[in-house]
Amino acid sequence: MKPPSILPSTKTSACLAAVFSVLLVIGAVSPSQADDMYVWAEEIGGDVIFYFDGSVDLTDFPAITPGNALSMISPATGLYLSTEVAGSPVDAYFSTMAGIAAQAFGTGGNTQPTSYTGDHFGFSETIMFHPVGYAGGTRISGSMTFSGTTFTALGVDPTPKSFDTAVGANTVFLFTPPPYRP
Repeated sequence: MKPPSILPSTKTSACLAAVFSVLLVIGAVSPSQADDMYVWAEEIGGDVIFYFDGSVDLTDFPAITPGNALSMISPATGLYLSTEVAGSPVDAYFSTMAGIAAQAFGTGGNTQPTSYTGDHFGFSETIMFHPVGYAGGTRISGSMTFSGTTFTALGVDPTPKSFDTAVGANTVFLFTPPPYRP
């Protein structure tokens, strides 16, 4: 009598490979809602790094207004904008933010980052900014680094806040990391 093989059959191997592929795809999908954006910051090694990650449902958003933007934060006015370089093209959606004027995240003025990576995203009292041609519901993420500074020097109060958009069913979580790390 021949002893049983400890190696899986070709059919079993193919099945396991398919299951593993499905698990990889599932693992790559964010567990957050399709209408959640997370913006958070950390002081790391003498720098302040802002991150953003999530997606926005553009259903019922007003017409797109193409524009150009510059990366910066303005804590006193509740402005957060992350773009690649000065004058980067973005799609702006006006009158989409609800009550963000009350969502100031400190007392600091306009400050530009030292460096930037990732997609374009931002918000202010009346506008949301997205990458040109952004397909609602798709993931966008990135970061801005402010070198050699602190929350205090930037006038940033990192107390968690959240607010909803005036249209669509979107929530922006400020100073709350997503339920996963990018």
